[in-house]
Amino acid sequence: MRRLSGWAGLTVASFLVVGTFLHFPGSLDDVGLEPAPLIFGGLTGLLIGAAQLPALRGVLRSRWQWLVATAAGIAVTHAMGDGLSPSSGYLPVALAGGLATGVFQAAVLRRPWWALVTAAAFVIGIVGGWSIAIAGRIGSIFEEDWVAQHAIMSSLTGVLYALFTAPLFARFPRNNGLPILGSDGAA
Repeated sequence: MRRLSGWAGLTVASFLVVGTFLHFPGSLDDVGLEPAPLIFGGLTGLLIGAAQLPALRGVLRSRWQWLVATAAGIAVTHAMGDGLSPSSGYLPVALAGGLATGVFQAAVLRRPWWALVTAAAFVIGIVGGWSIAIAGRIGSIFEEDWVAQHAIMSSLTGVLYALFTAPLFARFPRNNGLPILGSDGAA
C-alpha cells in the first residue's frame, strides 16, 4: 500500500509542479519554434520521471532508463500539444503522447501492456481533466490566467493518471526491470 500511495503521490506532485511552475509562455523563445516543444517536453518529462523514481525503488535495475523513457514520451506529448491547432482538441495529444510515453516506459519495465495502460491513463487524465475543468465552470479562468489554466489541467491530469495507473503499478514485483539500453547498476 505504501508503494501504491508513493507512486500516486509522487506522480500527482510532479505533474502539478511541472504544470504550474515550469510551463510558462516564452520560456524557450531563443531556442526556436520547432525544437522548443521537444526540448521543453523532454526537460519536464525528466522531472516527472525523476519524481517517480523513489516509488520505483526495487522495480528498476537502471534508473536512468526510466528517466530517458519518460523524458522522450513527455517530449512527444508536449510537441503534439504545441504543434496541433487548438481546434484539434486534447484527444490526439493525449492518445499520441500517452502511447509514446507508454511504449518507452514499457520497454524499460519489460511489460508491453504498460504502453496501453499509459495511453489510456493519458486520455483519461488529459481529456478527463479538461472535462472536469469545463464542468466545474473554471473555463473562464483559462482565458484569463495561463498559469492557473496549467495548474488546474496538470493537477487534474496528474490525479486521474495516477489513480488509473496506481493499481496496475502495484502489480509490478520487486526487481522485475531489466536494462534495455545497458546497465548503470543503479537500483
